[in-house]
Amino acid sequence: MKAEFILIIVFVIFVFFILFCILRSLYERRTVDVTNVNIAIKGLHNVKKIAFIADFHSASNKKFKEKILRNLQENGAEAVFISGDLIIGKKNADNKPAIEFLKGLCEKYPVYFTYGNHESRMFAQGIEDKDGFFKEISDIKKLYTINNNVMKLKINNISVNLYGLELEEEYYKKSNPKQLTKEIIEEKLGKRREGYTILLSHKPDFLKQYQEYGANLVLSGHNHGGTVRLPHFGGVISTSFKLFPKYTSGVYYEKDTIMVITRGLGTHTVNFRLFNKPEIVMLNFKPCYNKII
Repeated sequence: MKAEFILIIVFVIFVFFILFCILRSLYERRTVDVTNVNIAIKGLHNVKKIAFIADFHSASNKKFKEKILRNLQENGAEAVFISGDLIIGKKNADNKPAIEFLKGLCEKYPVYFTYGNHESRMFAQGIEDKDGFFKEISDIKKLYTINNNVMKLKINNISVNLYGLELEEEYYKKSNPKQLTKEIIEEKLGKRREGYTILLSHKPDFLKQYQEYGANLVLSGHNHGGTVRLPHFGGVISTSFKLFPKYTSGVYYEKDTIMVITRGLGTHTVNFRLFNKPEIVMLNFKPCYNKII
């Protein structure tokens, strides 16, 4: 009888734990955190606030999208950087929410966007763009799509180089992905221009190569914060199903290069987050030396 009672207690605890995880995940997926990161640029005169997001994945909840827009306004965003995966790159996916979200953003802010693996996959695999995502966004005013290209951007009195690096599917393989090199980056982007350099690149794993190219600031996403986050351990699993990946969320350094990784906003396939709320990163560009304050 005692053994049976213990088993019943264990079973009840297990059921309550599973129920807690499900309910907590439902709550988190509709919540938005704002993380402030200070980036200092030598010679900058005044503070400039630019929001950084990624991995929206056509989130369809209307109130969730309204929360994102409200947080951007309340935190004084002046522009938005998007480092890939606005959509779900799968056959028959509903990507109308991504179109609506971009239109809503561009009514208020200039938006700078580079493709992630889900956008690139649509072309590589010939997936039908049934919602006309790419055609629709090509007509949106104040949307600047930067794929394997560079544009000059003013951050107050400072002119910076904003690069967008688009990587092919082989770089995102779950096993034996193709490795990026400085030389390949130069083939895609050309030689790095003089001046402060910001690189939008969806995959964070190549920080060393981004540093070798000469990026001052790298903005990445892709790993969704590790899906589940644990104290002292960080993200539990990457989008490549690797346990405790090195890069999931936060600020990382490689010599004189800073990389900021967002936990992303949406989910796909595995619609689950735990202790890992969707995130907007507010980049506060401030006068000083090139380091986090």
